[in-house]
Amino acid sequence: EMIKIKTNKEFVSYLKTLLNRNTVYMWGEFGRLVTNNTIDGKKKQYPSHYDDTKVKYLKSLVGKNYYAYDCAGLIKSYFMSDYGNKKVSYIAGYDKDAYEITVGTASEKGDISTLPEEEGVLLYMKGHCGVYIGDGKVIECTSNQKISGIKYGKVCISNLSARPWKTWTKSKWLSYVKNEPEIVKEDEIKEEPKIEEPKTLEVTDNKEVKPDITVEDKKEEVKEETKTLFEKIW
Repeated sequence: EMIKIKTNKEFVSYLKTLLNRNTVYMWGEFGRLVTNNTIDGKKKQYPSHYDDTKVKYLKSLVGKNYYAYDCAGLIKSYFMSDYGNKKVSYIAGYDKDAYEITVGTASEKGDISTLPEEEGVLLYMKGHCGVYIGDGKVIECTSNQKISGIKYGKVCISNLSARPWKTWTKSKWLSYVKNEPEIVKEDEIKEEPKIEEPKTLEVTDNKEVKPDITVEDKKEEVKEETKTLFEKIW
């Protein structure tokens, strides 16, 4: 049993890096460099998907640092490259078609109408798969020129609404985590300013100024004056 180590967020981060690569759609490929050997090998393996015109186009990309994927290969490439840390290499346990890589290995699934707003959720429709990245957007590798923008296709971002997706799934090989609320550290919490008690005396221009006299102070003052006067009389 393959261990779930990486999260959906790490998976999507990896996929986004591929958007900056030179990529091309090749049936049966999972992220290998486009070379004459890979092209000839796939033509031999899947002749109906590699006519002479397509082979000629693909060979024009040799030596230009292009990497090849198909829809399921885009997802498989993450696991076959040690989560994007190494050069991709074939691992039979991850070699699944569009249905098996999504629905067939799901830890959770549902109808597209109940799609959770979580990045890294896999999408499936008959014959095709993609990865939901949130906000109504999908990363996929497609040969559909209308969606990819080029004749033979590539890894691209598309709108969720652009295809009749049927099912969403969560891969059993990933751990799905949600956004956590931001935690404020104790040392970042600002304390309310302390209000100091008023001082009994103020010094202004080196002169001592009495604070405001209260009614009680006045009573005491009158008592003292009365006492002094009484003492003078006696």
